[in-house]
Amino acid sequence: MTSSSSNEFTLSNFQTNWFWQRPGEGFYEVNVGLPAKDVRMMAMADLDNDKLTDLVTINQSGQEVTVRFFTPSTNKYSRTTSFTAASKGELVTSILVTKSHTHLQGLIAVVQEDKKNGATFLKHYTQLSTATPSDLQAKQRSS
Repeated sequence: MTSSSSNEFTLSNFQTNWFWQRPGEGFYEVNVGLPAKDVRMMAMADLDNDKLTDLVTINQSGQEVTVRFFTPSTNKYSRTTSFTAASKGELVTSILVTKSHTHLQGLIAVVQEDKKNGATFLKHYTQLSTATPSDLQAKQRSS
């Protein structure tokens, strides 16, 4: 991985029409406002209808989901909303982004009981409004 300890790269370093001003070819660590550890990426989608990609992560225990909304003025994922998707003894194994016939999105968390041969079920989270991204309401449907 190509990186520089003296320079911290942001998305602004890569968003120029002048290719010679961009960092050279390779992989770089880029500060986009995410925690440095204890986070696992689960999904990417435009969840607040601003035509920018937002991120869905879960914490190390696999129980709390955080939606991270991209803020173009800072080039970082600075707005967040979190909710508990799995109870004690359960963990989220994957997250799917849904879109219904409306303009709102939702999330489906695939949750497993944290034991051998435990049940697997779905928890569906619906978005109530695009004006306030923290308005995610849990509706559980077992399968």
